[in-house]
Formats: sequence, C-alpha cells, structure tokens
Amino acid sequence: MIQDKVDAVDLNLGCPQGIAKKGFYGSFLQEEWDLIYDMISNLHINLTVPVCAKIRIFDDKEKTLAYAKHVCSAGVSILTVHGRTREMKGQWTGMADWNIIREIRKVIPEDVVMFANGNIQFHGDVERCIEGTGVDGVMSAEGQLHNPAIFMDRFGNLETRHPRIDRLAREYLEIVRELDDPLSNAVIKGHLFKLFHAALGLVENHDIRNALGQAKGEEDWENVISKLEKRVEEAMERSPETENGAVPWYRCQAYIRPDPGPRLEKKRKTKADAKEDIASTVDKTVRVTA
Repeated sequence: MIQDKVDAVDLNLGCPQGIAKKGFYGSFLQEEWDLIYDMISNLHINLTVPVCAKIRIFDDKEKTLAYAKHVCSAGVSILTVHGRTREMKGQWTGMADWNIIREIRKVIPEDVVMFANGNIQFHGDVERCIEGTGVDGVMSAEGQLHNPAIFMDRFGNLETRHPRIDRLAREYLEIVRELDDPLSNAVIKGHLFKLFHAALGLVENHDIRNALGQAKGEEDWENVISKLEKRVEEAMERSPETENGAVPWYRCQAYIRPDPGPRLEKKRKTKADAKEDIASTVDKTVRVTA
C-alpha cells in the first residue's frame, strides 16, 4: 500500500508502553524470535524498498547479541538499537547502555547500517555516541522533544543551539496549521508541555502551566504563547544573556530524569520475589492436589 510513497519501512520492535503490551507489539514481541524473523523476511523479500527495525536490549549480554544478529539475518538494512531494556521506561528509565551498543556493532554484518538510541540529550552527545560505539548515526526521541534543535550546529550561537521556547512554539503551531489532517489538542498540548518543561517548573509560571493544561483550541494556544512571550522579554530585560552562561529557562534544553538507581534494583527484586512466591504457591498446590 505504501511502498511507492516511502523510502523504507521501519518496524518499531522497541516500544515499551502499556498499549504495546495490550496490543502485543513493540518490545513485547522480543521473545517471539521466529515471528520477528518471518515479519522482517516477508517485507525484505516482497517490498521494493528496504526494511529497517528498532530493538531494545535484554539484561543478558549474550542474549542481546544473539537477538541483534537474528534480526539482521532476516534482512534489515538499518538496525536501530535502544540501549535500554523493556522495563526501563517512565520513572525507571535510567541511562542507556552504550557499551552493549558498541558490542552489537562488532557482531552484526558490516553492510547493515546501525543507529544508536538513548542518552542523546545535548548537542555533543551525538558525536560522543558515534565515536564511542562505532555506529553510523543516532536517533533521539525525548531529547529532541525537549530541544528540537538538538541536531543543529553544536558550534552555533545560543539561538541556534537553544532557541527560545516561545519562538519555537509559534513555529510548531504554524506547522500544525499546515497539516492536511488536524492534530488533537492532546497531541499539541503534549508537545508544548515538553517544550516548556523548564519554564513551567518555576512557581512564577504556574499560571501559564495551568492555562496550557486547560487549553482547547487556537485562541487558548495564542493566549498561552503571548503570556510566555511577555515573561521571556521581562526575564531577558532583567538579566541580559551571555554566550557562556547557563541556559536560561526560556530556552530549549534537555530534561534530565533523576537516576532510578536503587529504586530500579528494588523493583526488580520485588518482581523476582513475587514470581518466586507464585511458583512456590503453585508447587504446593500441585503437591497437595496430587
């Protein structure tokens, strides 16, 4: 249906969200190796455009390497590896593992293009990741949502690397208006909340946060951005910017999640203990029944 309209077809085998679990897709297919192979192979053989795939890693290194090689053997032209496990999401996200990404690059065929995903929060991360892992390029999700200029010239000026959020918001809404299919308020709101995250965390901007949360249409978006523009101008007047200073709240910047560290280990231990309790209960039930 779409092969004549696209350059490639990419299978997202890395989505960890609940909706993917419910629909049995994304990272919840990563135990179904035969099914994954059949899907990729079918596309590789029958489409006139390349097929690509994005995967997540396992806790086990050898299993991860075998999985990556298995996916490549089915016929992918580009493999994207998100260096996190399926469980690493939301408050449990933590840091992606670039070491395993480097190991995967070593074992998959040289003619397979490989992208790395994870930890791309700042302009310099792009080069650091490519140099440290040997991949051909990087993919960014959250990093780019919070700072859409992350792939701009890292040696450019402040406006290039960290544009003002009010200006970028206006540019975003202009793009939205040009779309053939209108976006829902929820989608627009979700993007703006990420774009404004540093600003909305300040007490003095909570009224803007509340207004954005209640926004339902064009007039409301305009009201929010107009208020924000005024606050930005006032802030810049009070404290003139310097090129080498900290990135102020009114400019696009990375959102750094707190390290889940011990909480993640506690979560895993709790799940392991729960499985052990269930197994023990089943075993006792079976023996009693017998």
